Amino acid sequence: MIVIVVLWLLGAIGLVVAPRASLLALVALVVAFDSSTVDVLAPIGAALYRMPPEVAAIIPVTMAPVGWYAIFLSMRLAIVRPSDRLGAQRPLPGLVWLVPAVLLLGVAWGTATGGALNLAYHESRGLIVAIAMFVGVRSIKLEPRTVVRLAIGSSFCLALAIAFRYFIVTRGRFYGDAPFAHESVIFLAIGLPPSISSCSRQSCSPGADRARSC
Repeated sequence: MIVIVVLWLLGAIGLVVAPRASLLALVALVVAFDSSTVDVLAPIGAALYRMPPEVAAIIPVTMAPVGWYAIFLSMRLAIVRPSDRLGAQRPLPGLVWLVPAVLLLGVAWGTATGGALNLAYHESRGLIVAIAMFVGVRSIKLEPRTVVRLAIGSSFCLALAIAFRYFIVTRGRFYGDAPFAHESVIFLAIGLPPSISSCSRQSCSPGADRARSC
């Protein structure tokens, strides 16, 4: 409970005074820590992905704390809208607008043909949060180097956590698929290419002879 209070308090402060740093921290935390609660990282996973029952009873819709935070953070960043934001430099391609359009069309069609609205919302939460995060990223200016370092660092932490969980925590015990999240594979796949590219550049950088050989 202490970890939940501390993370939520830091998040609230960051939302007000440092939204840009809060966005980077949110992305890093989501990538580095999954929702598993079977090891020493369980308090962090619970703080990010499990809403306390007392709070969940008040909110009419179900969503993880990181989802709500991403939505509020994107609204905060959209209000600030600095002149050097990414969106002012690179207009969005028209294809991007199809994501929310197709999402709304799918929900409308499903409910009109007898589908359950609560099930549609449950399956769409990830896309809703992703759209909110996209709006937040477009509201600030990010250097490519910052994005690469963020992807490498957070995915490396995730790889260490998964290896620790696989070789030590679950060794000789059966947990099913509970110790591992499905999205972890995607995050590791995203972090692998920039990691290989960065290692290749570092191995080729010292010395002109070595650079020519690369």
